[in-house]
Amino acid sequence: MTEPQAASYWLDRVTKQEGLTSDYQLARRLHVSRAAINQQRGKGSMSAETAIKIGWLLGMNPLAILASSSAAREVKPETVDFWLEVLRVYSDETHLGLLG
Repeated sequence: MTEPQAASYWLDRVTKQEGLTSDYQLARRLHVSRAAINQQRGKGSMSAETAIKIGWLLGMNPLAILASSSAAREVKPETVDFWLEVLRVYSDETHLGLLG
């Protein structure tokens, strides 16, 4: 993964992987409110907590998830470059875990 992806992309990946059929189910799986899911889809930004949970569920490094969604929503070139560098460094590492 080297291309930045918005928060919706990551939320959709979890939805698909977990066999969920609604944002309500996704919110329950991530232990957040449905409003939080809607906000993340609408603004394209993701909280660090949600990025960590998504990383665990997908078996990926949560920092790569956070960097990917942050780079996708940023507009300042220097900030985009920062997040792209973080993404490059951490996209090859994984953190396996399970959100209970």
